[in-house]
Amino acid sequence: MRDDCAGLLSPSKYAAALAAGKPVLLVGGRGTDMAVEVREQQIGWAVEDDARAVASAVAELVDDPHRATVMGSNARRLFEEKYSRLRCTAKWNELLRAVATGAEIS
Repeated sequence: MRDDCAGLLSPSKYAAALAAGKPVLLVGGRGTDMAVEVREQQIGWAVEDDARAVASAVAELVDDPHRATVMGSNARRLFEEKYSRLRCTAKWNELLRAVATGAEIS
């Protein structure tokens, strides 16, 4: 993802990677909420759009399979907590009710 697209787009495979319990490699979009989430939740790497940064992240993954496994477990946990169909449907329901009634969105 190019940095100039930050906040406008979301990689479509992000939730699928989380659901599969795999570490995430986010390339670009360093200032996005997603990049912050990747770092804070320890689910992978958020690197600049640079071949060396990508290669370094991949090398870390290969060199430390245990860390990759932990990141994958963290990713699956995050998916269940935030991105599962049940959670997303509930958030859409909340948003649509708020719009229809003029209520605050939590």
